[in-house]
Amino acid sequence: MLLTGLPLFNANIMCDNREKKTIHVVAAIIRRGNEIFASQRGYGEYKDWWEFPGGNIELGETPEEVIVREIKKELATDIEVVEFLTTVEYDYPGFYIDNGLFLVWNQGRGTNAPRI
Repeated sequence: MLLTGLPLFNANIMCDNREKKTIHVVAAIIRRGNEIFASQRGYGEYKDWWEFPGGNIELGETPEEVIVREIKKELATDIEVVEFLTTVEYDYPGFYIDNGLFLVWNQGRGTNAPRI
């Protein structure tokens, strides 16, 4: 099932009285029993921080398309988007992030996938 009708996002917002770049991302909540899958970043300024797998929304993509593409790329597995859960917003020092969280189901095809 693909979700539709999610709002489009503005390119920039005002934070702390100055304009910051806004990054629109989506992430997958992959659950198995009482466990939630998270991965540890291996690069960049936020190396070793924990995150849910996902990625940036590119122009012309739906959030659902992004999450399917990114999980295929990062975890080499196929997923189905079950439902939109919530949006988490965070104001980092150099940018603002708008993160749509989706509950997903692992279709059981792939090599590196956490089993749900």
